[in-house]
Amino acid sequence: MRDTRYEIRDTRYEIRDTRYEIRDTRYEIRDTA
Repeated sequence: MRDTRYEIRDTRYEIRDTRYEIRDTRYEIRDTA
């Protein structure tokens, strides 16, 4: 049962990784400004 709880947490980490990619794009826009 504990193994299933770890799999759910792994998915939450993938969502956070996408938020980091969006922040990287904001830095590129500032370079153009």
